[in-house]
Amino acid sequence: MKKGLASFEFLIILGLVLLVTASVLSAAFNESRETAVQSATRSTVSNLLTTREIQEPGCIDPIITEYNVQNGQIMIKIEPEACHPTATEVADTIEKEICGQTPSGNRYITCIGETYEVIIQ
Repeated sequence: MKKGLASFEFLIILGLVLLVTASVLSAAFNESRETAVQSATRSTVSNLLTTREIQEPGCIDPIITEYNVQNGQIMIKIEPEACHPTATEVADTIEKEICGQTPSGNRYITCIGETYEVIIQ
């Protein structure tokens, strides 16, 4: 009788340990995905600025002056104004290359359940 009870207790403890481990790993993967989207967005903007600098005569020495992520918004300030890529260009590039999905054609990045609005000023 005691042997069966000990096995049952072991299975309960093992189940709880696996449940906690799965939730911790899930949280880590979600955080990793968010970080990947946010850093890829900044990198994409930098690449687009380099392209604009080559193609647009009024775009001289573009620079990202501010980059903030909060409340589902990615706000990017760029100078000079002649260098601004569109928010749709940035969002579509991230959705296609990072998230592996068909671009939505708007300023929103939707990636595995999370949505970010790209705002370029």
